Amino acid sequence: MDIDVYPISNYINPGDTSAIIQLTSGQDFVMVNNIITVLNTELPDATISMDNIIGGTECGNRELTIDYTVYNLNSTDVLPAGTPIAFYTNETLVAQSATVAVIPIDGQESGTITFTVPNAVEADFILKAVVDDTGNGTGIVDETNENNNEDETAIHLLLNPEITGLHNLETCDVIGEEFFDLNEATSQIDPIYTLSFHFSETDAQNNENPIPNPENFQNTENPQTIYIRVSNPDCFLIDSFTVEVLPCPLPDATIELPEISACRDRALLLPFTVYNLEATATLPANTSIAFYVDGVLLGLSQTQQTIPIGGSENGEIELLLPDSLPDTFTITAVVDDNGNGNGSVEELREDNNNFTQSISFESIPPIPNLPNLLECDTGFDTALFDLTQQDDLIRSGPDDVVQYFTTPENAFQNTDPISNPSEYQNGTDPQTIYVRLENDVCFATGSFLLTTENCAPFIPQGFSPNGDGVNDVFEISNLLNIYENFELTIYSREGNLIHTAHNADGFWDGVATEGLLFTGSLVPVGTYYYVLALNDPKYPEPFIGWVYVNY
Repeated sequence: MDIDVYPISNYINPGDTSAIIQLTSGQDFVMVNNIITVLNTELPDATISMDNIIGGTECGNRELTIDYTVYNLNSTDVLPAGTPIAFYTNETLVAQSATVAVIPIDGQESGTITFTVPNAVEADFILKAVVDDTGNGTGIVDETNENNNEDETAIHLLLNPEITGLHNLETCDVIGEEFFDLNEATSQIDPIYTLSFHFSETDAQNNENPIPNPENFQNTENPQTIYIRVSNPDCFLIDSFTVEVLPCPLPDATIELPEISACRDRALLLPFTVYNLEATATLPANTSIAFYVDGVLLGLSQTQQTIPIGGSENGEIELLLPDSLPDTFTITAVVDDNGNGNGSVEELREDNNNFTQSISFESIPPIPNLPNLLECDTGFDTALFDLTQQDDLIRSGPDDVVQYFTTPENAFQNTDPISNPSEYQNGTDPQTIYVRLENDVCFATGSFLLTTENCAPFIPQGFSPNGDGVNDVFEISNLLNIYENFELTIYSREGNLIHTAHNADGFWDGVATEGLLFTGSLVPVGTYYYVLALNDPKYPEPFIGWVYVNY
């Protein structure tokens, strides 16, 4: 049996994981029983321990000092100087260091590092030290064991609570006693903290004698300092703010309603007066006013101008009253009320903004029966009517308002009255006209008829067809489009027929349309005779007469 030894150092490199070994023989018979390959690796093995942690035991202190030791145990080579060390809080890199000297096999090196834990890191976290870590989880030294490079421990910092948004409180010296809600000064402090109010800093430090009922606090000094203690399970902070009652200039809005009556089915025009009497400042314009009936909002108004101290302003609002109201009801007016019970103006007094008035529905006597109006038909069963001749029959007082309408709905709602009642042309024959009488109390409606009749025609005794636009035709009133079957014949003095006309032909313009002498031409100056047959049972006999033509 023979043992052969061969070196492999020139063939195996760090990082290799396999090798092929091949045996050959020149001439001898070789029986191979075993091949033993021994690798003598020369690598360090870096480990670290955090031996002592100083800091984090005082409220608000986030600075830590770490005493640590780097070891090179279970190694076959030295650990080089400058091996990086990284420190993490919950996987967040917070500090870096490195070994100073070469650490021999089975040797060690101590170090110290001080750093501040970032504010973004919560009070409780895992502190981890990692040797051979460049700060991103990777190393620069090949080791016999890459899985034993770190040490970690749980850390709890003592953090102060945060005091944010603390502000002083002020209120105006108004009628009555002034109270403060101390919670308004600390409303932006996180409610996870425990908070108490104290009269002195000593009491706040010792957590003694907290102020009872801080939401309804009345100051005993002016101004007065209030101390607050804000704490969490580990720490507390003391701070302060002031409360002060100021001699503020403020308005004092009141409102008054006059005695007034209402009319059913008509909007109520309600006058009111807003006062600013017992005030130390002006009442601003656009101060809201709300009007209620039995707690139900009827309407909103507002002041128009700034009301000076001791001044007032008159206003008026139109209110639609519900049909369900009894004959007598009450309206409540509230100044500095936006319709939901809230105001926008700080006042010396907030308890005198209401005024309640009792109101009763009233009515006026009905309009008497009115006579119908009859006019001569001016064509197509129409005529011009003077409706205002009914006014004296309708009015009962000098302040009454009379209006005329074409529908009962318009008369009842007082919409779209006839614009020119003294010259109204009817639309149908007969036509009903509706009238509305209104006074300060209420209103009433009535009606009457418009009708036309066929009146006798009025025949002039002359005209001048000279084209000057005045009296150019033989215009017979109450004829055209009234007696649609009439026939008019014109004769010369010699009895010759020179013109025949019907409703469609209009009035004669002095041109002869029949006969041999003047056909198509204006007739000479002179007297001519006409025969007008209306062909109407009311006028069975024709109208006969003469007309003088002149130029």
